[in-house]
Amino acid sequence: MSVTSVIIPAYNACQKLDRALQSVLSNDSVLEVIVVDDCSTDSTSDVVSAWTMRTPRVRLVRQPANGGAGAARTAGLQASRGRYLYFLDADDLLLPGAIDTATEAIAQTGADVVAFRYGLVEDAMSPVHPMQPIDTNIWSALCGASPLRVLGLDEGGRILTTVNYPWNKIIDAAHYKANGLYFSNTRVHNDVYAHWHIYLNARRIGLLNRHLINHVGAPGNAQLSNNFTRQRFDIFQALDEVEALFAARPDVRARHYVWFLAFKLDILNWISWNLQPELHPEFIRRIEQNLAGYGDQDYLAAYLQDKQTAVLSLYLRHNAGSVLAPPRQAA
Repeated sequence: MSVTSVIIPAYNACQKLDRALQSVLSNDSVLEVIVVDDCSTDSTSDVVSAWTMRTPRVRLVRQPANGGAGAARTAGLQASRGRYLYFLDADDLLLPGAIDTATEAIAQTGADVVAFRYGLVEDAMSPVHPMQPIDTNIWSALCGASPLRVLGLDEGGRILTTVNYPWNKIIDAAHYKANGLYFSNTRVHNDVYAHWHIYLNARRIGLLNRHLINHVGAPGNAQLSNNFTRQRFDIFQALDEVEALFAARPDVRARHYVWFLAFKLDILNWISWNLQPELHPEFIRRIEQNLAGYGDQDYLAAYLQDKQTAVLSLYLRHNAGSVLAPPRQAA
């Protein structure tokens, strides 16, 4: 049965879309694939329009202004009609039958979200590398050798600290439309909030122990993920949006805020290490401002769960420069 909506944000992606659409449409479970053209200056819309003439399963949504991948994903989510939602980037490489496999897993388990394994590649012809080390370790701890595990957030809270990729998750559309899922309008880190929203609002989480996609990581500055200019300060808006999510759910904050602190420590250290050196002093000030809301109750709750994270977060609040790695480019 065709039940899954696939959403692809696209900006100047004309050379990638034929391959992406062919791989998506080879899955019988796909009801529709919605390509959201983010005001491309190439022939992206023409490529998609040609596909819409071939099959009603392809739909084109045009953004009124260039707003970034997050806004495009949100527009696709709002336009979707499927029972399940899957967000794919135009340059990433689905393995054969990936969406069918993920759709079967979420339908079988009744989970709100099912996450699955991925690989890392430089291009379609390069060797496949394992998942990010943090994801590999968490996956092994939570899933082990089980082909498919279903658990609640209290049991599997460590899943919150996995990398905030949108393309290794399939989600229940009605559940997340009802609770207001969106992707941030920031140029970078636009998937941080959605990652936390999805897991914090999940009643049941499925972990599918299958490698279903290869993420293409372009070298240099070919991707926004490799951009460490002032644009990287978008992280603070993304973190503030997650803070608001916790503020609205005190019960969830008491149990799971420690994982958000761990996530902050990891991502802020990564940015600090890669950031342009001249931006570092301002970055440190912004971190200390961001941690100003880390109060005594948060510290005590975190200390009972993970002493190291609780203490390091306290240092991060008062003297971030003593905790984070200096910019490597400064050496």
